[in-house]
Amino acid sequence: MSQHAIKVPKQPGPGKAGSNTGKQPFFAPAGVQAHQRAFAFEPAKKLSPAPGSMLQRDPPELLEPDLLENPYVLSDEQLVAVRDRVLGPLRRHDGTGFTTRIRSLSATEASALLDDEAFWREIRPIFRGRALWAVYTILYFNNRLREPDLRLSVNFRANDPYGFMDALSIVVQEIRPRQYYEILREAAAYEFSGSPQRNQILSMISQRNAPGAVERLAVSTRQVHYEENEAGDQELHLYGRQVRRMTVYETGGQLRVVLRIRFISAANPRQSYYFFPDPATPERWRAAIERYWNGKFILDNGVKRLRFTVAPLFYYESGPAVDKEVSIMEDDELSCPHSSDPGRANAGCWFTQSSDETVAHEFGHLLGAADEYNLPGSIAEIPADIRSQLTAEDLEFTTMEGITGRRRRKREGGYDISSLMGSHSRSTDVKARHIRLLVRNINGRLPDGTPHYRIIEL
Repeated sequence: MSQHAIKVPKQPGPGKAGSNTGKQPFFAPAGVQAHQRAFAFEPAKKLSPAPGSMLQRDPPELLEPDLLENPYVLSDEQLVAVRDRVLGPLRRHDGTGFTTRIRSLSATEASALLDDEAFWREIRPIFRGRALWAVYTILYFNNRLREPDLRLSVNFRANDPYGFMDALSIVVQEIRPRQYYEILREAAAYEFSGSPQRNQILSMISQRNAPGAVERLAVSTRQVHYEENEAGDQELHLYGRQVRRMTVYETGGQLRVVLRIRFISAANPRQSYYFFPDPATPERWRAAIERYWNGKFILDNGVKRLRFTVAPLFYYESGPAVDKEVSIMEDDELSCPHSSDPGRANAGCWFTQSSDETVAHEFGHLLGAADEYNLPGSIAEIPADIRSQLTAEDLEFTTMEGITGRRRRKREGGYDISSLMGSHSRSTDVKARHIRLLVRNINGRLPDGTPHYRIIEL
């Protein structure tokens, strides 16, 4: 597939596009721009399906609300004219002309072609795999492909099966018609024909609505630790309850935890943050998160053994739902919102200078892990008015007594634990307790009679 046009074989017939050996596991702004150039995404009219089309035959709950607005009908003669206008260049093996024609369709024309059997009969012998998918998405989205479907297409082009499945785990939570998945499955079966993950991908598409196929989880946490007050004294500080959301699915012996993180400007929270002083920073962060958290745990319930795997997805555009927005600050001599410590990151605010360990630590909070520094030595040490706001589960992870099972005497400034979630200057180890809340949530959703998973540290 060229940069500006869908490639058309000189002789009609099946043909698989060349493989992309330069995989890009990180969805960088540059990658978005390249993909947009390749498929010419432009601001476009809303897609309005014609009555009687395949889109209209789907139940309304399977359709995006804006796809049901302003329906128009093409007469049979008009449909033939549109079809011939689009396919004319293709019949002359003019890929650039075909791409230009299909991109220039009105919303009503694109909708009509989506359900035109004659159009697809002529298209299918020529386009396979991601090329077929490109034709479909240009029509279905009428040149306005965005997250999460944009990421799905990017990973399609990169021939990245796990990146594709991570994006698919998000797409299946959106409203899409049956035709979308029928063509996606056909394209994926061809494109990933040589991949060991092919059957997993096809099963994920086919079983997308099966109970437990893809789960949305929410982990609730609240914690305390000592902080210096305005007078310079150490006092226990209660942090507001945080609800951490994520997507979880099982594939190929892995339990994959997908978190969507949108970077926003600390100076203007309504604006996405794109231009890092060092463009390699987000990729370094992603690699660090995976390095510190992956390959560390096995979940075993006596029936299955699953490798615990995190998959952070960084988003750069407004609009699509995400699990967490993270403000990006460029000057580490300034403080994050609601903080008085210059250069100190938190789960919702990172500095462009933040180290790998710091970002991996903050990501741990998004999995439900609590801080393990400046901790009270015992539960009784926590004042009653604060203790009453903590659950037994909170106390288990935010006190030395809860973590170690042994009370410690009260100490000025509390206790630190050598771990990624504690004093990570001394240790970057991650422990089973750091994902225990998450795994409890997973176990709570298992079908009745299914053994619960236990966490094995590697």
